[in-house]
Amino acid sequence: MGYPKISAELASGLPLGRAALLELLKLCLDPFVVVVRPSDSLAWLPYRNVDGGTSAGYTIAVCSDAHEGMSQSIRCALREIEVHSNEAEVDAVLITLADNPFITSALLTSWLSAFREDPTLTYIAAEWMGNPMPPVLWGRSAFDELRKLEGDAGGRHLFHSDKFRGLRIPIDENAAVDVDTPADLKSVRDRWLEQL
Repeated sequence: MGYPKISAELASGLPLGRAALLELLKLCLDPFVVVVRPSDSLAWLPYRNVDGGTSAGYTIAVCSDAHEGMSQSIRCALREIEVHSNEAEVDAVLITLADNPFITSALLTSWLSAFREDPTLTYIAAEWMGNPMPPVLWGRSAFDELRKLEGDAGGRHLFHSDKFRGLRIPIDENAAVDVDTPADLKSVRDRWLEQL
């Protein structure tokens, strides 16, 4: 993108990342960790305290290795969860992307409901055109494997592991869209305005 995409305006006064985060905050998850790069201005975040630290409903975790890929951001989030809670009491983590504004709290409620119905699942992932993708809810049995991840693939290879039993929830085209290029951003802005 050439600039921090999550700060780009989705609509007037609404940064892309804020739109996604506001939707997630409706779920009232605890702990709730927002992983950011060291260079992030944090201006896109809602309810930010003056010191840039803990904010209403979420904790900010600065990931110094975020440039190495999504795997490092996942590790950073897990470390932050350990700091703010007893990990033994955390049954699962829900990992979502800040550049995907069409993932709604109503949609993610189906992830949470499915896990409550069957907490032995290793993961619950979105599925678009036959491919698993974020958001992904990972059960505690996957935490050790998540800590071993490398690069930018996240936990994609874990979906194909015989050790893991998961569920994929189909999503529509809008929910599958994330922003990687200026053309993506324009398309997402147009779709966002269509829903208003």
